[in-house]
Amino acid sequence: MNRGRSMCTAGPRRDNPERLYRRLSALGGSGRSAGKALNDYIMEGRKIQKYELDRCFKELRKYRQFQTALEIMEWMEFRKINYALPDYAVRLDLTAKAKGVEAAESYFSNLPQSAKNKLTYGSLLNCYCKEVMEEKALALYNKMDELNYVDSALLFNNLMKKQPEKVAPFVEEMKRREIRLDTFSYNIWMQSYASLNDMKGVESVVEEMQSQDEDGCDWSTYSKGTAL
Repeated sequence: MNRGRSMCTAGPRRDNPERLYRRLSALGGSGRSAGKALNDYIMEGRKIQKYELDRCFKELRKYRQFQTALEIMEWMEFRKINYALPDYAVRLDLTAKAKGVEAAESYFSNLPQSAKNKLTYGSLLNCYCKEVMEEKALALYNKMDELNYVDSALLFNNLMKKQPEKVAPFVEEMKRREIRLDTFSYNIWMQSYASLNDMKGVESVVEEMQSQDEDGCDWSTYSKGTAL
């Protein structure tokens, strides 16, 4: 099916795009599924474009309505509405949040090879890191390294969260790979030293930030360091 294809009945109505989002966002806790709501919407003679569905599941995800957002994506798959490559990573994340990491692993395993890319690997890694599944996270990191997917600060930021004693080695690895630390990297690095009561370490991070150009980090990061 064409990625931009819409689902509609004969003679679809021209509709306000907000109507669909309002209807879906009201489902939380109602017991009604997003799939049923979408089918009813079409049966009313209304037209649904893929970009509207994209907006709906992204907004619902932002507002932590994970189950409804996931049901929209499942309905899209059932209706054979093609995903863009980033959509697979979003669905994996929603699956973990709505059904658990084991369900996310199963979803990843069953993806077509073309969808097992840097985005979906990164999404699964983030799931492991959030649940502090250290062995699985490191094993997946090594697999991503073999595939040349280890090239961003975001990946390391996920690995460093919740493990203060391991932050410094990861920072050194980032520098070895010439991956530039971003604002979140510096925040995590400083907070790790603070949690270990290493004020000299905090000061060294602040000094490094000061030595970077002004694009390297923002003043909110600096102020957090000086307030620790």
